[in-house]
Parts: sequence; structure tokens; C-alpha cells
Amino acid sequence: MKGKHISLSGALLVIVCFFLPWITFSCGSYSVSYTGHDVVTASDSELQQVVQGLADALTGRSLLWVSLAAAILIFVLMLIPRISEANGCILRGIIIAVIAVGVLPIGYLYLALQNFLRAYRRTASWPLAVETQIGFWGTLVGYGLIFIGLIVQGQQNSAEP
Repeated sequence: MKGKHISLSGALLVIVCFFLPWITFSCGSYSVSYTGHDVVTASDSELQQVVQGLADALTGRSLLWVSLAAAILIFVLMLIPRISEANGCILRGIIIAVIAVGVLPIGYLYLALQNFLRAYRRTASWPLAVETQIGFWGTLVGYGLIFIGLIVQGQQNSAEP
């Protein structure tokens, strides 16, 4: 039961972190932060106001909805009672696949930001800082907790007679 609680806590952490600050852009004294929700709901013109070309760099930002949906799905799947060990193994396999689907958009966003920054720094005349915030890192920690919970739960199940 301990592993299930760890995984449920991780899924809940991912859901909460989606609404916490993910990214902060700063240039001189100007600074603006976006939550995960803001990143996917911001219009292209809003992002272009922060930095020219940012909206083009983050064209796949709507994929972050997939990360939130994956966490919600995992939370629901973890509430399903285990009928047999075989069903538990299948469910853990499904959840691991959903974790991968949830983490991929975050990796894509991170790499897109890094590529944008490299290109921006080659051509820009003023410095731009981009910092990932607690929502971003908390989401990754949440997915890690889900995975750890699955491992613990699998070990508990194999130890039971």
C-alpha cells in the first residue's frame, strides 16, 4: 500500500505543479513568469511581447496538456483496486507508458527553450535569462515519485504470499 500512496502523491504533485511558476524570462529589470497553464494558454502575441521569436520556438507548447492529462490518468489508474497480480503487472506497465508520454512534452519544451536561447544569444544585443522554476522541476519530481511508487508497490506485491 505504501507504493500506491507514493505514486498517488507524485501524480497529485504533477497536477499541482502544472499551476505553479514554470519559466521566468528576464532581461535587465524586466521579468515575467509563466505557469505550465500559462505556457499552453498564452497567445502567440503574448509570447512575442516577451521576446521576438519565442512563440515560434514554443510551437509545440500545447503538448503540455498531455503531461497534465497523463498525471490525471495515472491518479485515476492508481485508484483502481488490484484484482490479481497479473492485472497489477499490466496496470504498472500501462502507468509506466503513461509516465513516458507525460514526460516527453516537458523534455521537448526544455530542449526547444535551450535551442531558442542559443540562437537568440548569437543574434541579440541584450541579455535574456530563462530560468526553470519550481513548477517545472516539481513536475519532474512528481513523475519520478510515481515511478518509485510503482517499484515499491511491485516489491511489496512480490513479497506477499
